[in-house]
Amino acid sequence: EDLEDDPPVQVTNLHRIGGFSAYDDFEPMVYNPPEYRAPDRVGLPTLKKGIKRLPPIDQTGDRSFIADMRKALNWCSDGNYEFKHLDVVTSFSALRLLMAFVDGTLSEDIRAKGKHTRRRGEAELIDIIRIIRLPDAPGTLGLATLWNWVPEAMSVKNPSLNRNSFDLSLRRLATGKPLLDGPPSIREDLDPSHFQLLEYDCGDLRMLVRAPVMAVMPSVDSDDAEGLAVNVQSANIKRAGQFWNSELSSRYAEMQLGDVGMVVRGIMDKGASLVELQELTREDLRLDRPGVDQDGDCLLGRLVGLIHRIREVTEYPGCAGRPLYLQYADAELRVVAPVLDSDFDGDPWEETGLATVPSVAEATPVDVA
Repeated sequence: EDLEDDPPVQVTNLHRIGGFSAYDDFEPMVYNPPEYRAPDRVGLPTLKKGIKRLPPIDQTGDRSFIADMRKALNWCSDGNYEFKHLDVVTSFSALRLLMAFVDGTLSEDIRAKGKHTRRRGEAELIDIIRIIRLPDAPGTLGLATLWNWVPEAMSVKNPSLNRNSFDLSLRRLATGKPLLDGPPSIREDLDPSHFQLLEYDCGDLRMLVRAPVMAVMPSVDSDDAEGLAVNVQSANIKRAGQFWNSELSSRYAEMQLGDVGMVVRGIMDKGASLVELQELTREDLRLDRPGVDQDGDCLLGRLVGLIHRIREVTEYPGCAGRPLYLQYADAELRVVAPVLDSDFDGDPWEETGLATVPSVAEATPVDVA
């Protein structure tokens, strides 16, 4: 509710710094994403389920998001890029997570899975994003995911995540790659992932975003496209119309944040046959649902407002020199810091070389929304 008064904003001044391909270690390689090709539905083979790849977690115990971004920027810009003019350095996964909180889908999903305060149970405390400050750019805020939000996971019908999906076969079919065969347990895409480094203005925030690329627009259409990336996904025939539900404005906003020019949905029947192919550009969505762009701008405005509130909390004197996390608890976000020992000598992920910080008895969370 606190974010509803924030004015709508737009994504403007988009600059594509470059792209790279990488495996799980995020060592940059030559950028070689597949080009989308509309499959000919005449004589299509029956598709088989494969193991769907989950979005990568930005920061883990042995990998730094900012270090990965520096390597990628050195690869794409020959080491000539600086962070000083930026307000936010983040990934599309982090923006998608914050957008889900803004539009309410994250809270609704976690509530439905019984993770809020309930009878004989306390709320789950989920550290979702690591807040990072850059020593060479004091005004820049880094946001890196620590947790993957997968709505299909942890449900009552599916307590453990089932990664088997037609998405993999459909993506290979739509990019001219051979379909995978063999038992379901080995049908997994072992190719590297592809990413773009995007710099743009979202309201008054200048952002640097690492965005995934499943496929790119056909070369004949790329000059007129509003975005270069293509998202390919499958859907059951019973859910063919769910794309146009109340979450359409969020999807439209996410297309802008990730430089996505087209969403391709393959509609599958019970026999694993492709019965319909929906190719939806941003222009198609505006024509099908007039006003979706204005609704998307409102959500972007709330997203910018949320980031401003996070940034304001991190500037409090009590947060100086302390590792900070954005935590989800009972439909609220709060900035928290762990208990620090007397020998704490700065945050190694931020490489700040701070002096020793006195021991703190307990972290005091501050609500940001």
